[in-house]
Amino acid sequence: MTSVEKKIVDFIVKYFWVIVILVGLFGGLAARSKGWYMVSPDYDGYLYPWMDTLDQNTGLKGLAIDHLGTYYIPYMTVLALITYLDPSKWLGAVKAISVISEMLFAVGAALIAWKLLKESGKNPKWAAAVFALFMLSPEIVMNGAFWGQCDYIYAAFIMFCAYFMLCEKYTLAMNMFGIAFIFKQQALMVLPVLALVYLCNKKFSILKFLYIPMWYLIGGLPAIIAGRPAASVYRIYLNQANEFGQLSMNLMNIYRFFPNLAKDDFFTWGMVTTAVILFMLALWLFERGYKLNNQIILGLFLVSTGVCGMFLPALHERYIALYTGFLFLYYMIFSKKKVVLAGIVETLVCVTYFYSLYGINRVDQYHWAAATNLLILFYVIYDVTQTIKRANNS
Repeated sequence: MTSVEKKIVDFIVKYFWVIVILVGLFGGLAARSKGWYMVSPDYDGYLYPWMDTLDQNTGLKGLAIDHLGTYYIPYMTVLALITYLDPSKWLGAVKAISVISEMLFAVGAALIAWKLLKESGKNPKWAAAVFALFMLSPEIVMNGAFWGQCDYIYAAFIMFCAYFMLCEKYTLAMNMFGIAFIFKQQALMVLPVLALVYLCNKKFSILKFLYIPMWYLIGGLPAIIAGRPAASVYRIYLNQANEFGQLSMNLMNIYRFFPNLAKDDFFTWGMVTTAVILFMLALWLFERGYKLNNQIILGLFLVSTGVCGMFLPALHERYIALYTGFLFLYYMIFSKKKVVLAGIVETLVCVTYFYSLYGINRVDQYHWAAATNLLILFYVIYDVTQTIKRANNS
């Protein structure tokens, strides 16, 4: 090895984890640039018409229009602000906001990894690999830069909610959850975890849950100020429950084994089943007096999002973003050889993305993918419950 080669190798060894972060950051941005000018059917059919209507009603004043959009007011406010730009820049602005949220999602995951790796006596610098993995994840890359979707806005706040919960900074955690909830009601997938930490660890007051409705009330104010009736504003999430007529909207979950148009027949069944599974888990934890350490808490975030994604009806394929994120994060920290499970789930999610983005139709094979997802979820539940028992019996 020449002296020059030795200096290069020494430099790489010395700054290896910094290089990993930079590869993740710039590699992720480069991957996103490939889809930056892509106009998805959702942007063409929903986001652009909504922004056009807002623009015709002078931006923020357009928030007074009843039944405009399917999002709660905060994201519609973001779209209203974007309309003050030239229309040629609307697509880029929508995607820029999504990409920034994806970066924050990766940062939040890395912070959790650093903390838990350090607590478990492992090399915390592996958190850099977590950041890079999340930045380069095809599922995350396609969601914002290609599709123009905003799922990682609420997901980023949930990731920071989990981080502050692990740090026992419960006020910050509840505020992060409240902000996540006003961007997407799918944040409710992790509410059972917050309740379990409250019940089992008994370290904070139930009053901290009041931050959630507080943020919901605050979130509706821009539309109310613009002139929309408060009753109309605060019923948006209730109205969303009846918005979709299918049990599964391109998601590989349990409803692939049911008639997809029979929402009225199975909707209540799905809601009850999800509640019963999570209630049984809570009863098992609470009845045995188990305490929840940080590994268990992260595992519960994983299980709760997985159960909701599998059994809740009327979900889009994008709504398991938190599940795949926590699946990667949990096994990157505690059992790297099992990360392959997350890789399988993400691959199947990407297949559904290809259908929505490019029209590549594999719907006839979804029942096999749903069975695979179900088996992986069963193993995850088993793995996390075994961890809970070991931690409380040692």
